[in-house]
Amino acid sequence: MLFDFLFSDSNSTQNNSFMTERASLFVEKVNYESDINFMKNILHYYLSTRESCDSMENCIKQIIQKDALVIAACEYFEIIPPISQNIDDFSSTLQVFIDKLFSIEQISAFTIKDAINHLLTLG
Repeated sequence: MLFDFLFSDSNSTQNNSFMTERASLFVEKVNYESDINFMKNILHYYLSTRESCDSMENCIKQIIQKDALVIAACEYFEIIPPISQNIDDFSSTLQVFIDKLFSIEQISAFTIKDAINHLLTLG
């Protein structure tokens, strides 16, 4: 299943302007399987490295800019090859997972602390 996909021998060309094909397929598979726990774990770790009083909107801006905390999280998750092959893939993955697990209203209203609490309520 997901483990097999993670370590499948797939070659794809790297493109720094958007997600690589392999990372994109991986994220699509996670979404298709609705693997909430996988998305929650990635986001929980990343959000827990940010200031709890910061807004989710600012967090997303930092993800897009690929700040030091995004880079550090990408390095932390280097064991997950498709999404941690490069910072663009990882940044895009964070954005997709946030869009999947949070509504626009939640993103506008939540602090990082609120977002983490929300993740804890998801099954």
